[in-house]
Parts: sequence; C-alpha cells; structure tokens
Amino acid sequence: MSEASEKRRKRTHGYLALWKIDAQLDAVPVPIEDGVHLQSSADTCNRALALCLLALKGQGLSQVETFAFADAYGVWDALDALETDFILDMEPTGDAVLNYAWKYEGLHALEWALGLNKHLVFPVDPVSPAKVLELCIEHIATATPDERPVLRSPKELLDAVDVARCLAAITATARRQGLSMPAGLHQGVVHERDLALDWLVTASAETDDR
Repeated sequence: MSEASEKRRKRTHGYLALWKIDAQLDAVPVPIEDGVHLQSSADTCNRALALCLLALKGQGLSQVETFAFADAYGVWDALDALETDFILDMEPTGDAVLNYAWKYEGLHALEWALGLNKHLVFPVDPVSPAKVLELCIEHIATATPDERPVLRSPKELLDAVDVARCLAAITATARRQGLSMPAGLHQGVVHERDLALDWLVTASAETDDR
C-alpha cells in the first residue's frame, strides 16, 4: 500500500475508532489521488437532480410531474438504464418504489460533496427528505449555472469515499454473519451513501488495493 493510501486508511480507522468500530479493512480498496479524475461539479449537480427525481417518484410523485421535472431540469442523461426504466414505468413494483425512495440518502451525500452541508453525519439515522429536497431545489435546481455549488477538494471527497466504502463493507459483513450493526449503523443509509460517493470516482479513479 502506498504512503498516501496508508495515510488515508489511517484517517478512516481513526474516524471509526470514535464510534468504537474496529474492523479488518485490508480487502477494501483505498481511493488515491494519483491519476484520479473526479466527476465535474456540473455533472455532480445533474446527478443530484437525478437522485432527487428518483426519490420523489419513489415517494409518490405522479408520472406527469415526474416527466415535467425530468424535462425541466434535463436529468435524462444523468440516469442509468435501470433508473430510466423506473422513471418511464407507469406502474413500478412496490420493491422498486421502496428502493428508489431511499435515493434521498444519496442526494444528501452529493449535497455534502457540493458543500451544501457542513458535515456528513455518521449514518445511523435517515435524513429528512424535506430538508434534502429544499437544499436541492434552492441551490441546484433553480440556481443559474454560475450560482450552482462546486465540489469540495479531492482530499475531502476521497476521504469520504474511503469511509463510505469501509462502512459498506462493515455492514455487509455484519448482515452476512447475522450480527447487529456496529455503533447502530443503518444499512440502508450506509448503502445509498456509498453508491452516491463512489459514483464520484468509479468512472476513472485509480485505487490502491494492495
């Protein structure tokens, strides 16, 4: 493991120690700055709008309103194939609706990445959808391109990605072994946060998993 990776993982272990979590994390790849290409601020704003729409439909937004939102804010290109199918589905299954309603958690993580939240709190409780939606509408949806927020520094983002990956591994292990979640971690919150933050780097990031 490189020196940069060791320092990042040491910071992650230190953060987890605050919550009395001691876990074996050698198998979890560490995101590194060398050669990394993070998503742009503009693309992150668009992805945040896409997550916002998915969550809104998951919580009952009508199909007419869903299409209106997608067209008004140009989010189609920020959706993957499965997400597009969900948006187009006139009668999605209950499981799909429930799963996408959780996207508020990913939206919250991207709002932090864009500097709209001061802290990314420890993931033990779901966020308030109303507060997350308000931030997205005020600072992203209705803002001009020049007014939209910009991403935090690569160091901050990659530190958060490492923590999110490690927490996802920890909760997955606990579930697989039939154990209670350490420190009261909420698996749904952890999972959605990990997906959202990892999106920032997986397109072309290098990791050090040696």
